Amino acid sequence: MDTDITSLSETLYQQLGDGEFSFIDLGCGTGESILYCEKMFQLGKGIGFDIDEVKIREAQKLNRNALLADVTKVAFDKKVVRFCTMMDFLEHLNSLESAKEVIFKASELAQDFLFIRHPSFEDTDYLKELGLKIDWTHWTGHTNMMKVEDFEKLFVEFGWGEYVIVPRKQILTSDNPCVVPLSAPKNTIRYDAGLHDVKPVKTFERIIWTQFDIYVKLNKSWSNSDWCEVIQQSQIL
Repeated sequence: MDTDITSLSETLYQQLGDGEFSFIDLGCGTGESILYCEKMFQLGKGIGFDIDEVKIREAQKLNRNALLADVTKVAFDKKVVRFCTMMDFLEHLNSLESAKEVIFKASELAQDFLFIRHPSFEDTDYLKELGLKIDWTHWTGHTNMMKVEDFEKLFVEFGWGEYVIVPRKQILTSDNPCVVPLSAPKNTIRYDAGLHDVKPVKTFERIIWTQFDIYVKLNKSWSNSDWCEVIQQSQIL
């Protein structure tokens, strides 16, 4: 990395160790998700980790607090921040086992809670029967297509009994541009009538969601009112 970026990283590591950040955003990319979570939770400023050096360079050039780091290998004291966030991140890991490792590491870094925003991979079989698919369920970069039940099994394994899963953005019909014909090539982004086969016109007979917001309470001494307030505040955005 360039000398100035390296110097900034050293400063950010020191600030994180000194408790100057409220949360760590894993898989932060160029830092948009850091800003989003600062606005979403209103619990203080965050710092992002990502293993993509190009994205971290860009984030730091944009004056965003971001570090080149592999979360599974960072050596910070436990409970260094109030919470950890993972937005559209876990699906890019290479396996469920990798996701398990990252989620557990996040729980060691966070005092109060975890927040995960994850795309839905729940309805692939149902849509396949209709000759359809959701575009992001057939992307090369989505190598860990966890379903809600996968998260719930992990939480049971970790002994986490207090969590909330909030579905977002219902897809009602096949007119939605993220719904594409089954014949659409891999890595298709949104339906294009000029490129793809005609889609069957369907009003779905089951509820199909775009994504899920997942909250895991880590701090057992935290009051229910404080816990509920965090969830309600974040759902305003």
